[in-house]
Amino acid sequence: MLAQTTGYAIQALGFLATQSTPVLIRNVAKATGIPPSYLAKIMHLLARKGIVRTKRGTRGGVQLAPGAEKLSFYEVAVLMDDPVVAMRCMLGTEPCSPNRNCPCHEFWSKQRERELAMLKRKSIAHMARFLKRRSK
Repeated sequence: MLAQTTGYAIQALGFLATQSTPVLIRNVAKATGIPPSYLAKIMHLLARKGIVRTKRGTRGGVQLAPGAEKLSFYEVAVLMDDPVVAMRCMLGTEPCSPNRNCPCHEFWSKQRERELAMLKRKSIAHMARFLKRRSK
């Protein structure tokens, strides 16, 4: 399962992908149900990483950077330092590897592969299409 911060980032980026002009963070928060102060921190991080652009003043706000709609959920998880992308053992925080073959290793390594493959297949564009359908 993705961390809440990563899930919020994906939702916010998906919403921004549906917009053609900069949007105030409070409006993104209202549209997505993400707490505004939490979203501001996420947007600040994403702006530093070049995923969103910020514009001050009248008609200001945040806007998806060109090409960012192609980012996969996996790439967002990496940007957000999500635990789902860490090679952790299912039974603890130690690195998961064939050298540390715990009783759950076979199951967990296959499960992780499927989970990461799905995250790599889904993009911000997928989230944008979902949000458009949901708003109708």
